[in-house]
Amino acid sequence: MSFVPSALLSIQIANVEYYVFEYFDVAFLFSFVFQYSFVLLFALIFDALRSERGRAAFLTLGVLLCFPIFGVFALLAATFCLLKEATRPVDAAGKIAKTVKNANSNVKRRNRLAFLALWTLAVPTLYWPLFSGTARSLGALYVAGLTEETVSQRDTASDQIYAAFLGALLAYFVAVAVLDALRRTAERRSPRPAQPERPERPLKPASPQRSTQKSKKAAKAQTLETSQTAQTARPTLSFDSTATISALALLTLALVVVRLSVYTPDFAALCGIARALDREDWEEIVRLEATVAAPSNPTITARVLALSRLGRLADELYLRPLAPTRPLQHYQTTTFSMLGDRFLYEYGVVNPAMRAASNNYVVKREQSAWAAFTLSLCYVVEDRRAVAERYLYRLQGTLFHRKKAAELAAYLNARSAEKSSFTPYLRQAPLSDERLAELDASFAAVRAQKPNFDDFATSRCVDHVRYQFVQTDDLAKFPLPERETRLATLLLMRDLPTFARYLDGYLAEKTALADASQRRIPRFLQEAILLRVHFPKIFERPADERWEPPKNVEIDPAIYERFNQCMTLLQPENVDSEAVRAANRALGDRERDGAKRAILAAQFYFGDALWPVVFSEPFENY
Repeated sequence: MSFVPSALLSIQIANVEYYVFEYFDVAFLFSFVFQYSFVLLFALIFDALRSERGRAAFLTLGVLLCFPIFGVFALLAATFCLLKEATRPVDAAGKIAKTVKNANSNVKRRNRLAFLALWTLAVPTLYWPLFSGTARSLGALYVAGLTEETVSQRDTASDQIYAAFLGALLAYFVAVAVLDALRRTAERRSPRPAQPERPERPLKPASPQRSTQKSKKAAKAQTLETSQTAQTARPTLSFDSTATISALALLTLALVVVRLSVYTPDFAALCGIARALDREDWEEIVRLEATVAAPSNPTITARVLALSRLGRLADELYLRPLAPTRPLQHYQTTTFSMLGDRFLYEYGVVNPAMRAASNNYVVKREQSAWAAFTLSLCYVVEDRRAVAERYLYRLQGTLFHRKKAAELAAYLNARSAEKSSFTPYLRQAPLSDERLAELDASFAAVRAQKPNFDDFATSRCVDHVRYQFVQTDDLAKFPLPERETRLATLLLMRDLPTFARYLDGYLAEKTALADASQRRIPRFLQEAILLRVHFPKIFERPADERWEPPKNVEIDPAIYERFNQCMTLLQPENVDSEAVRAANRALGDRERDGAKRAILAAQFYFGDALWPVVFSEPFENY
């Protein structure tokens, strides 16, 4: 039975998923380890008692005293003990003799087992008056001790996991009982044949030499017989052995976990991105996001943020997908649980970030370490030390945020003259002058974002608005690299009129630079220039009907060639070309409108360019 707790533990850990970043208390996350250890310890103590009355008294008092602490696991331990007691032989030799004494013992044992089973089932009911104020129902009290995610807030996949778990556990016990009964029946039907007695022979006097030889042969034969007996008695792995059944049960439950657990292809990358975001390692975020085969909102937003910080957004914007490739229900919860509030903070919308983090903090019953860390960052930015230290104090015992909490506590102690009641109790990490300067720059960058608006209606997918917080009131005051990033963000937001309004000033300053190497325009701004020259209607600016870029603006020949190829594919006379049909077959598309089929083909062949994204209507409308 030692295999069963390990299987239960594997199921629980498999169901943790993203919540490993959320919980404050590490003991809560791994509490099932202690609970399953309690089950085994309880069963071992029960089995070690030699007296039947002692075992009955231990089980009666043990379930009564342990249920308020361990809940359903106390009932599970009692179940193991009852199964052990039911299969225990009556006499020490392991044989049930057909005598009146043993028959009476058997009746007493059945009555004792029935009483213990009824007592075990009645214990939760006895505690109902004590827990009726917190337990939803009497049935919920019987499964007390399981985490919320496995009882009150289970999704469909979790229901499948635990239904399969209960079915496998029931099958395990049934298999043990049936095979044990078959073994006992086979032993009773096939009694061991008695060895026939050999007739005694009259003894003859033997010479000493012959007697010595016979003794040697007898000793050799006895040694050989002992060896054969030992080989015969060696335990073999048979199908009716408990170890085999336990191993099969463990394998079955492991397959259940693998098959029915919620599959998230970007889980490893998202965990790495979360850690890299804490370190502000933008290169690592870009590298990890490139490994995700099915990008989701959190990973896409992390890549856009990292490229913005690296100043490469205008050159690498469309090289990776910018829309989730999986249905909404598969990433909605994870988006809200991880990174969403932190993205809002990084984009400078501190109030919405605090609101989203507070909602997450409340939903998780104040157990979300991730939300608490975001709240502490927001309060540090707002120079509210006393509130920030309240969350830093709680983060000291977490699994993944304790070092960052100590670093922020040291930063507050170095940069703020204000003291709070939590200051003496906060662990602080030594900070160098270089690290203090880095933190100053990081907080200053967040304060300088100044988004267009500071209002946000929190939803479960807070990073759906990841591109809306861009300051465009005075774009000309930013340096050229920062201006390129903000122009690329305007393209991503499809705010083409605003983009066109600021493009002229940017091009005038860019082309006036003395260094020729610095005059190069990023890739996607070049694509936008070609689009504005040939399709001014898209930019909704009547003054742009005859717009032309400055003469010294250079377009890479490769970009210009791909632009011509894309425009050729979108021409009305080519909507039914073989290239369009091949692209639609590859996409599995059944669109009947030829113009829309051509747009899909352009997205298929030129998905890493700006142009197919812009043409949301048939080509001839532009």
